[in-house]
Amino acid sequence: MKRILCIHLPQWPTQRLRAAKQSPSRTSGGSSIRFDPALDLAELAKLAEMCARFSPLVGWETCGQPLAAKRAIPLNRPPAGSPSPGPDTLFLDVTGIGRLFGGEEPLRRQVEQEFVRRGYQVQAAMAGTIGAAWAAARFPGQLAGEMPIAALRLPDSTLATLAHLGLETLAQLAPLPRASLTARFGELLLLRLDQLTGAAAEIILPHRPAPRYAAEQVLEYPSSQREFVLEAALALLGQLAAELAARQEGVVQFGCRLDCAAAAPLRLVIGLFRPSACGEHLGGLLRMQFDQTPLPGEVGRIRVVALLTSRLENRQGELFAGGDQAAARHWALLVDRLSSRLGAKSVLLPRLCADPLPERATKQTPATAKLIRRAAPAPGEPSAAFALQRPLTLLHPPEELAVIPSPTPPSFRWRGRLHSISRSFGPERIETGWWRGRTVRRVYYRVETAAGPRFWLFRQLEKERWYLHGIYD
Repeated sequence: MKRILCIHLPQWPTQRLRAAKQSPSRTSGGSSIRFDPALDLAELAKLAEMCARFSPLVGWETCGQPLAAKRAIPLNRPPAGSPSPGPDTLFLDVTGIGRLFGGEEPLRRQVEQEFVRRGYQVQAAMAGTIGAAWAAARFPGQLAGEMPIAALRLPDSTLATLAHLGLETLAQLAPLPRASLTARFGELLLLRLDQLTGAAAEIILPHRPAPRYAAEQVLEYPSSQREFVLEAALALLGQLAAELAARQEGVVQFGCRLDCAAAAPLRLVIGLFRPSACGEHLGGLLRMQFDQTPLPGEVGRIRVVALLTSRLENRQGELFAGGDQAAARHWALLVDRLSSRLGAKSVLLPRLCADPLPERATKQTPATAKLIRRAAPAPGEPSAAFALQRPLTLLHPPEELAVIPSPTPPSFRWRGRLHSISRSFGPERIETGWWRGRTVRRVYYRVETAAGPRFWLFRQLEKERWYLHGIYD
């Protein structure tokens, strides 16, 4: 008989912040604690890994399908606004495990005590289905028929409509015709109801922590000979690269730690432009960093770890040498070597930003940073096609021009030279919000002069003055 243990964190993620404050060693730095969805999910993953001692199947996502359906319906991604069974809930499949802990009730108490010991308040419940366990954890002590319809994990809009119709409990919902419910509320309502009773299948998507790739060597006799220590680190890095290559994984960032008996550990962190599992390439980057860093003392232990990995790209080789693949590979190698030699903050690439002001529309980011490798711009960011409409050369600050006052001046004088405008394109109005301080209101025009050069001008609306902001090369 199936048994599911549901662990609900009723005040998540507030409890994560409180628990982190009580245990600074569990936070990065121990001082900067804030609401962050990524940190919430990472902490939930740690709790799931902690629960692995109680169940081999732990997760916070589920999937399933109605018994009569031919296709799978994802259940953990309901319409917007619905309460997710995700990030404040953990599911443990404890079928047949209770007897190992003296019974199901002692098992539930032991799991609760472990969460309380870590600073979390929890509501735990055990039932024969995921839906029933989820409902019992949120509405403890209530009978199945007396539970509110909110126990079905439905969107807020559906719950509001049902409440408007006077339907508040599962007992009121059960006798209604299923065909009418489907026509009025869609398939999700009946699906959740069937999952509660076990008429529809639902399984836990297990959380599996990512494998940690690391290699370590403890020296029999601590050594301060740089070449010996480097060769030992390169050998460990070669082992790491071979293990990654066997799994079709590549290093995006790796670190090397040298523990010294009489000094603080020496840590080297190296980032890459593209994932790589080539031991020779990784070793060259480590050697360049190592050559620029003095040893603080005799090294007794060497540890190499892959801090960030990604799937290796598998592409068909080219028949002839050269081409785009070779150029991209050489470019990545050059960026890696320059970043390792000069430092990651010395090799920068421009990144488009969602800012209306042209002077703030790009940001210089280290070439080996993760943000640069995004294939598509994030929501709100301008596209590359839009950016090409702007001039590549911007004047900072924009230079004021002497023009004849008019909506589009026939000419302007810049740096002692008169430019006659033959054609103009625009206007393009740019204005910042009041919440950013002093308001900026501009009207831009792309102009082409009789001599051929093209410029980017704007009229400042506050002072009715003209400025040259960019030059098209």
